[in-house]
Amino acid sequence: MNKKKLTKLILKEFPTFSNSGDYIFVNPLEHILSGFLIEKTRRGIYIWRFIYPLFDCNEHLSLLYSDRLDVSKFYINSSELSDKDISDKDISDKVLNIIQQNIYLAHECKTIADFCTELQNKKGILEHKHAQMIYGFALILNNKEELAKEYLLLSVSKLSEPFKSRCMEVLKMLDNDVDSAKQVILELEDRMKQLLKI
Repeated sequence: MNKKKLTKLILKEFPTFSNSGDYIFVNPLEHILSGFLIEKTRRGIYIWRFIYPLFDCNEHLSLLYSDRLDVSKFYINSSELSDKDISDKDISDKVLNIIQQNIYLAHECKTIADFCTELQNKKGILEHKHAQMIYGFALILNNKEELAKEYLLLSVSKLSEPFKSRCMEVLKMLDNDVDSAKQVILELEDRMKQLLKI
């Protein structure tokens, strides 16, 4: 079964979800995309719990903030799929069942505060330069400017363009005009929504 067809089936089964390509997420959208990604490989099908902050304006969505669901429970091995008697419906039923079992995860990270908590609890993520910047942006939107400044200062010297310039622009505004810093971050979010056509 191809992923486009599978995505359509998932959206039909879960009408509160939308998608951008293979990424499936809960509506309504407010700062954070939260949902699932189906990853099909030669070995089988993995399901990811997908989280993405819309103010991380990038050419493509990434899995930096996401995790694969427990492979011991939620992995569909290709050896199970190679049997000629296995139909597309069998595969889609397995995937839909996994999403149904984990649907609560899509609703756990829908706000800026939820996203900040996710990053605080995700081992090693806040050592990543890009995640440090995005965490700083999230903290600004969550009215925690002092902590935000610490993370932006940590990341700025390690970032490459265009992210370095974005980080520097927000840092310069933080001391004098927090509302303008927030506006820059929200403009990045608007641009990302346009890129994703959502």
